[in-house]
Amino acid sequence: MPLSIAIRETGGTSVPLPETVARSALDRLFRFGLFPVPADAVDFVKYPCTIDGRRFHEATEFRPLFTLEETLQSVRR
Repeated sequence: MPLSIAIRETGGTSVPLPETVARSALDRLFRFGLFPVPADAVDFVKYPCTIDGRRFHEATEFRPLFTLEETLQSVRR
């Protein structure tokens, strides 16, 4: 799911930042233990990947406790 949709569905507000500013800020926050992931995680937001989980479900019969919609609703403002 693109970040813009997750932000919208949770009632958040996006704040556009130049990538160099975001990476620098995240790098400092991560080094001081104030952010849980390193600045390279920006690439996962910048280049989202969508995966179909049907084959995983068929092979494992895994059922999540909550749907994506329920998860997003739980953090809605």
